[in-house]
Amino acid sequence: MKKLYPNLSLWFFPVLVSAFCTRADAQKAVPPALTQLMSRQITFIVHAPVVLPSLLQQRQFQKMKNFLVNWKNADYPSPELIFGAEGLLAIETGKFSSFGLSCDCMVYLADFARELNDIGSNGEKFKYYLKLKSPYLYDATDNARKTIVFLQSWARDLLKKSSLDPNALFICRTLAGDIPDPKAALHSSPQSCPRIVMAEKNLANYNDIVFMNERDAVKGTAAITAGWWLPTGHLQVLGSHPSVGLILGGRNKRNEYDLNWNVRFGFPTPQPYTFVRQDTAYTSNYYDGGYIGFEYTRYFIHAKRIDLGYTSGIAYDYFSVADGWGDHNRAHYIVPLNVGSFDFNNGFRFKYFFHRSAYIGLTAKYHLIHYNNDGGTDLGGNAFTLDLAFGSH
Repeated sequence: MKKLYPNLSLWFFPVLVSAFCTRADAQKAVPPALTQLMSRQITFIVHAPVVLPSLLQQRQFQKMKNFLVNWKNADYPSPELIFGAEGLLAIETGKFSSFGLSCDCMVYLADFARELNDIGSNGEKFKYYLKLKSPYLYDATDNARKTIVFLQSWARDLLKKSSLDPNALFICRTLAGDIPDPKAALHSSPQSCPRIVMAEKNLANYNDIVFMNERDAVKGTAAITAGWWLPTGHLQVLGSHPSVGLILGGRNKRNEYDLNWNVRFGFPTPQPYTFVRQDTAYTSNYYDGGYIGFEYTRYFIHAKRIDLGYTSGIAYDYFSVADGWGDHNRAHYIVPLNVGSFDFNNGFRFKYFFHRSAYIGLTAKYHLIHYNNDGGTDLGGNAFTLDLAFGSH
């Protein structure tokens, strides 16, 4: 098979490795031979530009139908070419019915129109490969080009008939090349093809139902977050700090329950602060902190791609006054290193689902906290947080 090539993207790494091997080893790395089964699997695209015109000329419509059925059931079909041929055959024999159109008919028509445009505008731009069993690709460019040109010619002949209904007319005009963008044409003039418009609406409704059923299911949640911690009042002596976090939990249609672990960093603080350990006052400008809590969210807006709800949580909030890892000698005298507080927080959580199980989100909350720093700097104050999340359900 002179048009059969290894898939270079799959062989790149082995070839790169073999460059460092001996010549004898390289000679052993021979791609697997093309099997007889694989040869038979490409026969339809090879014979289509010869068989289909011949059968049409002889008006052997049943044999043509059998050929298309077998091609459709092959391991490597070309659905847009098969759809075009089946549609034209039905129109030719007077058996066309818009009720029998595939739900993917607009996808096939758009693919065919794009390929026809590539052939017409720049022949070198058009490429057509069949992805066979790894690592092989079959270059069917010439075969597909001839088949597409044949279908275009056939469609132009059928357009001369005056008995075509709007749906058949739309398909013929697309296959003939008169409609370069069938999706745009359908959107601008839906009355030109009412049955396909209805099929597209039904397909969209079905996809919406599948999307929402997946979204409404009881399932686990996971997300990574990045945000900012903004203190208020006397707590501003610690400064604002960036944060990263991990969220794990579960949800149903409108309720979500999460465990949130969040760490803050950003040394040093804008102002030094004091704290007392063992009746001795120390001054520090070190900071790293965190938040470990349980959160509940109730979504009062639950649409196809959007969730918006009220969120509330309880947590332990803390920060460290020294580096317990890198400054062992000093840290030994000032334990405990953490200054902590109970955290009660409330806010709003927004999610946008770009996939039925993946989203980006934004959470804004106000935290009621009270750090107990007896004898040291007054750390009275609360905090705002704003977190961006990327997660999945």
